[in-house]
Amino acid sequence: MNTAQFLAIIFTALALVPSGTHLLEFPSKFNAPQTHYFPAHSIHFGPALRWLVWTAALITDGWLAYAMRGSAAAYVFAFAATLLILSAFGICLLFTQPESAETSNWTEASPDWRAAHASREYTHAANAVLIFVALICVSLSTLVASG
Repeated sequence: MNTAQFLAIIFTALALVPSGTHLLEFPSKFNAPQTHYFPAHSIHFGPALRWLVWTAALITDGWLAYAMRGSAAAYVFAFAATLLILSAFGICLLFTQPESAETSNWTEASPDWRAAHASREYTHAANAVLIFVALICVSLSTLVASG
């Protein structure tokens, strides 16, 4: 159980890094003109790392929920964390990825660039909040289980 707890906390915290970075950049990037946004976006190395750490968080949070099934409160927190990570995946797949595809990963302007850009920034902010709450839930699961 200690291994599941440790890995769930570590990978959920790591999942927060790319999303949290987007949230911290939100004020600057949200109002950025297209001429500044595209070059700034080009320094990101894409979603590969995000998908990797989110997948690791989803697996370890699910493993933690399974390990905590004997303790109702610890299980509920771990299961909630798993659902929150899964929700971040859903938001990204339903909203962020289609916009990235439409703009060739933000190298070409879409017909309604400003709306697509705003939607992208809001989805990244929402994912940061979801993953932050997942980290809180994983931590609470561990604390509750410790007694």
